[in-house]
Amino acid sequence: MLSEPLIKIIMIGILSASQLFAQAEQENRLLSIIVHSPALEGNLLADSPDRNVIVYLPPGYHNAENSEKEYPVIYLLHGYDADYELWTSGNYWLGKGWIVADVSDYLIEGGKIKPMLIVMPSAKNRYSGSWYVNSEVTGGWEDFIAQDLVAEIDRNYRTIDNPSGRGIAGHSMGGYGALWIGLNNPDVFGAVYGMSAAEPDLSNGFLGSHKERMLNAATLTELASFDTLEFYTQVMISKAAAFAPNTQNLPFMGDLPWVHEYGEEVFNEMVWERWLSFSLTNDDLLHDYVSERDKIRNHPKALMFDLGSADRYVNSNERFSAKLNASGIKHKFEIYDGNHLNRIHDRITKSMLPFFSENLAKAEKESKGFMSSRYSLLYQGTALLLFFLLIRRLMRRGRKPIIQDEKY
Repeated sequence: MLSEPLIKIIMIGILSASQLFAQAEQENRLLSIIVHSPALEGNLLADSPDRNVIVYLPPGYHNAENSEKEYPVIYLLHGYDADYELWTSGNYWLGKGWIVADVSDYLIEGGKIKPMLIVMPSAKNRYSGSWYVNSEVTGGWEDFIAQDLVAEIDRNYRTIDNPSGRGIAGHSMGGYGALWIGLNNPDVFGAVYGMSAAEPDLSNGFLGSHKERMLNAATLTELASFDTLEFYTQVMISKAAAFAPNTQNLPFMGDLPWVHEYGEEVFNEMVWERWLSFSLTNDDLLHDYVSERDKIRNHPKALMFDLGSADRYVNSNERFSAKLNASGIKHKFEIYDGNHLNRIHDRITKSMLPFFSENLAKAEKESKGFMSSRYSLLYQGTALLLFFLLIRRLMRRGRKPIIQDEKY
């Protein structure tokens, strides 16, 4: 029989181990992982198909009583020349950064939003931005997000693996990417939110604004010169490789609508039509979205985008909203007092996260109870030891002295 001091030592050890396990699990809610993407294999810019991804797990995810809960997921996309660390560093891109995990913890613990996972992938490539579209030059970035990444997250975390439980959002290039991927993949994402989306409509003013940058880019002959170019000239090259890939047009392997030929400025209408096919106001895109979305059960059909009144993309977003209205696509569009960067933290807190909390399904499959916990052996062992001590104590209290019969 174990002595009482030894039993106490064992009890203290078990309880301490239990507390340490719980503390470690609670702290391990912001994970850095690598996701391999077959869709990015063999891209001509030699960008790695192994992508860095940050996964945020909500408070309570590791708790024993939640061991069978399945959670909604937000896929959060960064902007051009930024990277996935933008969302967790607090100070990363152009002097801006947003600590999404802390904001989410605060809102969830305060009961303002439901618990959700947030997945933040890296989509920065050799040209500083993929635009989240599929290209024979830059790779299958849309497929990386909508297929490879979603499959990896569903496989390794407790997610609601249908459109009712998945949302996609992003800022700037990521805002465009969230809208593009969301509209193209209604069978994957049920709720879509674009923050300060970069040029959702290319049809009015874009060519005039960027003509000189396109002409400048068209004169370059060395890939190494990309890193020395002005910001928006780099943007034009990245879009050319994404929207109009051409492996023969070296060094950047993309076609530009404005080029120089025999000393003259020449506009190529066919190339421009290829660019326009990636405008979010494209009739085919919107028609296919409505057709496919309406076939899918459990689809929240939630679409929202916003930007500041001083944002350079206001007119483009307004035209996109007007096109959605004309196409009969219900959505919410807001213009707030701000510019491209200065109110994003506020919008994440007060608009984006509440939007997904409202429009995505609640956590499913509550735990079946104590015996189903992933830590059931630890907890059951503790409970059995306590039960043993209780019985032992009761037996000792009720035990009678043994008196031998004199006849024996």
